[in-house]
Amino acid sequence: MRERNLFLGALVAIGLVTAGVVVATQADLLLPPASTRAVLVDQLFRVLLGISTVIFLLVEGALVYAIVRFRRRAGDDADGPPIHGNASLEILWTLIPAAVVVIIGVYSFQVLQAVEVPGNRPMVVEVVGRQFAWEFRYPAQNLTSSELHLPVDEPVLFQITSEEVIHSFWIPDFRAKR
Repeated sequence: MRERNLFLGALVAIGLVTAGVVVATQADLLLPPASTRAVLVDQLFRVLLGISTVIFLLVEGALVYAIVRFRRRAGDDADGPPIHGNASLEILWTLIPAAVVVIIGVYSFQVLQAVEVPGNRPMVVEVVGRQFAWEFRYPAQNLTSSELHLPVDEPVLFQITSEEVIHSFWIPDFRAKR
């Protein structure tokens, strides 16, 4: 009986990991990347999506199993058996989520560090937020525009300010929001 449970547990684990990998590699939910930082952020998103898929399926599977296995039988009005805690199980289900959170946090921090490094001699674009408009200043070219124009495959440094209101400057294809 124990071997059968271990075998079923291994099959479930393999199925969950396979589902997570399939979702992480096949789900196409993002716009095409338009910057080098977008590639790293997309990769982080896919890893988080895969991990989330595994956790979701594990929790929902446990819920369905508990509903089916421990449902009240017809005519059974007795209280359930008293169950005392299992210290090993409680430690395990505390340590595993903590480890997952730490791993995700470390990986996210590495991605953040990588995307925040400006390239060599970046083109500076001063971005000024106004109540109903954006202004883009190109100091090296002595130009100002209400539309953002950037060179392809060149590093850019945005210097963002706001004169009137608090704004978020967001370019979805770049995966950058400030």
